[in-house]
Amino acid sequence: MEVLESQLHSCRCPLLARVWKADLEACQLLMQSLRLQEAGINPHAEGEKQMDSIGEATWTATLTAHPRPHPEEEKTPLQVLNAWSIHSTPLPHCAGGQQKEESHVVSAEVGEKCEAIGMRLLYLEDQLHKAIHSRDEALFHILSIFQKLLCK
Repeated sequence: MEVLESQLHSCRCPLLARVWKADLEACQLLMQSLRLQEAGINPHAEGEKQMDSIGEATWTATLTAHPRPHPEEEKTPLQVLNAWSIHSTPLPHCAGGQQKEESHVVSAEVGEKCEAIGMRLLYLEDQLHKAIHSRDEALFHILSIFQKLLCK
């Protein structure tokens, strides 16, 4: 998340700044939900809805301008959280230590997913800078559509 924060603060393009901010917020909400899950507190449905809208906007924007990633990387933060919730539901025969170890593994996986999102956004930013410098009209058109999607 530090990489996302530094990219957000150093970004000079307002459109990219929105993408970075949405991605950072989605990662923060996901990590917060995981911490609550580890503490045994269920996150509120409202928070999941907010995370879903942020995550979906980020993924839509990223996938619009970037080749399709590996199927496992296509999951939104909410889908990762839901999968984690299903797999981390305590079973009657499971020991508490085993569940705690599993939650740490899942937290590490989520951290890796956030890092992968950040890397894709770095790639997107690089492509946008190239398009700006080469005056690529087609990409400018895509960016204007992208901006309209983010402003909804």
